[in-house]
Parts: sequence; C-alpha cells; structure tokens
Amino acid sequence: MNVLALEFPPVSHLFEWPDIFFSGTAYAVNKTALIYLAAVVITGVIFTLASRPKASLVPAGIQHVAESGIDFIEDSVVMQTIGPEGRKFMPFLTTNVETSSMGVTIRYSATGTPGGKREFLR
Repeated sequence: MNVLALEFPPVSHLFEWPDIFFSGTAYAVNKTALIYLAAVVITGVIFTLASRPKASLVPAGIQHVAESGIDFIEDSVVMQTIGPEGRKFMPFLTTNVETSSMGVTIRYSATGTPGGKREFLR
C-alpha cells in the first residue's frame, strides 16, 4: 500500500503469524502462543520460588517481587473496585494480571514494538 509515496506493509502482515508447530491443524502453535506459554512458565517459576519458606520475616529478592505484585492486585484492583468481598477472587485476578503483564513484557523486550513485529519499523 502506498500513501504519499510511502510504502506500508499490509495490516495482515502484523497479525497473521506463520505456524511453528503442528502447522495446518487446530493445535497449531505460532510465536504468540510461544510467548504466552513462556509467560505462564516464568510467572509460575517466580511464584513457586517466592513461596519457599524463609527464615526472615522481611521479604527479599524474588519474594519481594511476588509480594509487590500481590499487594498491587489487592490494593489497587480488588479493594478499590470490588471491596472486601472480592478477596475470594484474588488468586484468579493475580494469575490473570501477572501472566498477562509478563507476556506483554516478553513481547516488548523481544521486539521493541507493541505488535511484536520488527519488520514494521523498516
């Protein structure tokens, strides 16, 4: 597509990713699926390492990172929007928010662009 003598790639170039595994099936895996699979694994590792018992009462290192995320969800999302009765949704909301933010972080850091395609910047 040419606009004012500038050539832009088609929009489908930004959103249609080629399949990496199981190509042509309903279980096809592309780059987006791999990024979010990595986000699930990294988030799980962070919270698993943070849940180990410590001798000190003050959180440090990875435990501090996980506890900061949980405090953010509790104070800024649950208590302000749902109220005290929303604490039962904390595990669900924490899983969704932390995994999604990890996926966005991986996508931005891997490509430097929101859509995840570096070719768009040529």
